[in-house]
Amino acid sequence: MAIWIRDVAYLFAFCLLGPWLLIKTLRRRASANADSLASPHPPRKRWLDRFWGLCNAHLPQPRKDASKTIWLHGVSVGEVQLLAPIAEQLRTRYPGCQIAVSTTTATGMQVARRRFKPDILLFYFPLDFSWAVKRTLKTLQPDLIILGELELWPNLLAMCNAADIPVVIANGRLSERSFKGYQRVRSTLRGVFSGLSAVAAQTETYAGRFIECGVPEEAVTVTGSIKFDNAETNRYHERAEQFRRSLGITSENQIVVAGSTQVEEEQAILSAYSELKTRRTKASATDSRMPKLIIVPRHPERFDGVWQAVQSAAENLDVKSLRRSELNFDKTQIQSAGHVQSKPEQSQLAQSQPARSIDWDILLVDSLGELSSWWALADVALVGGTFGSRGGQNMIEPAAYGCDVVFGPRTENFRDVANLLLEHDAATRLEDVGQVTNFLVDAFACDSVFQSPGRQRGGRAAKLVQQQRGALERTLEIVDQCLSHSTHAPGRKAA
Repeated sequence: MAIWIRDVAYLFAFCLLGPWLLIKTLRRRASANADSLASPHPPRKRWLDRFWGLCNAHLPQPRKDASKTIWLHGVSVGEVQLLAPIAEQLRTRYPGCQIAVSTTTATGMQVARRRFKPDILLFYFPLDFSWAVKRTLKTLQPDLIILGELELWPNLLAMCNAADIPVVIANGRLSERSFKGYQRVRSTLRGVFSGLSAVAAQTETYAGRFIECGVPEEAVTVTGSIKFDNAETNRYHERAEQFRRSLGITSENQIVVAGSTQVEEEQAILSAYSELKTRRTKASATDSRMPKLIIVPRHPERFDGVWQAVQSAAENLDVKSLRRSELNFDKTQIQSAGHVQSKPEQSQLAQSQPARSIDWDILLVDSLGELSSWWALADVALVGGTFGSRGGQNMIEPAAYGCDVVFGPRTENFRDVANLLLEHDAATRLEDVGQVTNFLVDAFACDSVFQSPGRQRGGRAAKLVQQQRGALERTLEIVDQCLSHSTHAPGRKAA
């Protein structure tokens, strides 16, 4: 399909969906003020920048002395975090190279500003209009583009092919739902897939789907998932310890974390917590044996609504509730990149410093980009998005910490990871939300959760994650090959 035809189609869709996008943006801004958290620019300016593409007025000019310029793109928070170790390794392998990172969402940009160093160029991904793509390519003049997981835009790929700019998919994932959708328009998109220089696929299944969609077989390599490499395994790294100290958490406390939740998981975990509290009260169990609950919603625009549900549950149970935004954490420590201590087997910081006196039972984490560190506090980890329609979220992070991982039946987005954990008895799958209560009651039935079957499952999960590492290095080898074979000349005008 000709580029101008796609431009016309995009314009028609843009005009058709524009009012809906505007209303959606305004609603999000009103309910959670997400845009002010993530960007100094109002949504209108951000959309105009994406519509016209990147130019020198938007960000500093790429360094003239850069040996190479590499553009990495991640749609939102998860993909941006995935790209961080790739960027770090590229800077080591190619000293003096210019790294540029783009994202699509305001929350993705917020996390990018925290994760990447100041000399890395950050910008919003251009819409796939030919003028926006051309302007961005002309400004950056990249030697290589790396797309996180899957983000295919026909005009971008066509113009990169014309300019001999290699495009690589890192941590490639093509879900069954997306695959079926692409198959329905196979004749239209086959040329798009064939334009990819390389695909580093997470699994054999995903690799086969990329090939069926049109990627040359020799361009597809099964590398495994970089998320295994990214996963922190030390439960007592600096940020997690800061959380423990600020919340007064000691080794005697038992913690349940429900992460990346949607309404289904929030309702289920609050109901299960209520039932657990009721049973403990009837059994005259001491309050010290009652676990604390931490809820981390997926979307910031829902924070206030979830907080109302938390307050209501806390009032009915006569327990204390707390918001993450009410805590006066040391921002310098919270945003630090240090994650490893010399003795991960014991909480050195928690033992050396007195805990703050904070009385709480249920905590709502109304912040972004911190979930990985909150998992480090968990004895039981309920993975969100698995009881609704979203298809699941990343369960590798809690598994790497040795948590007792539990999720629902909807794990399409992480099917291979979920099946791997289940095959090694390293996680639990529940068939419906009604089973969450019984699971939680059973999980804390032992006098000590540290001697429970759940802790044994967690141990197997942590060991399994360790065994899966290595995808990052295999992906970087592919990037090296693409850069060495690239015929793109720096300074060449994009097509």
